[in-house]
Amino acid sequence: MSFKISITRVFSFLFILVFMLALTFSALDVTPAHAAGVRYAKPVASGTGDCSSWTNACTLQTALTGALSGDEIWAAVGTYKPTPGTDRTVTFQLKNGVALYGGFAGTETARDQRNPTLNVTILSGDLNGNDNSNVKYDEPTRADNSYEVVTGADGATLDGFTITQATGQTLMAVGCTTGTAVQR
Repeated sequence: MSFKISITRVFSFLFILVFMLALTFSALDVTPAHAAGVRYAKPVASGTGDCSSWTNACTLQTALTGALSGDEIWAAVGTYKPTPGTDRTVTFQLKNGVALYGGFAGTETARDQRNPTLNVTILSGDLNGNDNSNVKYDEPTRADNSYEVVTGADGATLDGFTITQATGQTLMAVGCTTGTAVQR
């Protein structure tokens, strides 16, 4: 009988210990380390829109919001605008240590399978869609475009994009490694 009491006490003690450790770690706000990953983006979200695959691709702004240092964002062919609205101050704000790659068809499983020449990926500041391809910087239709389409960040990479239709400075790359970005 005393043996059963001892086992009961041991299990009770272990239960209390585990409970106290769980409370301690939750109070310290300990989070597991982030494993770098790929976030998938399309001009219009698809599937669940959780950025986990081409089938469940999110918007580029959603991918940037959720990205952590070490992540890569793969953007499929198409035109991306910083906002679906008309707020000219909204920009694609890059993040420290996050690499953003364009030029994907939307089926690739490795970055070296992309083709930015064939799969043109555009970051556009033409919020109202009223510019034509020959619009100069001083044309009236640019008066409603984004001030800056992309804003850089330390250690960020921007590669495989065409950047178009900004009103002001097209790309402010503060510590940003730019690859094949083209400004128009």
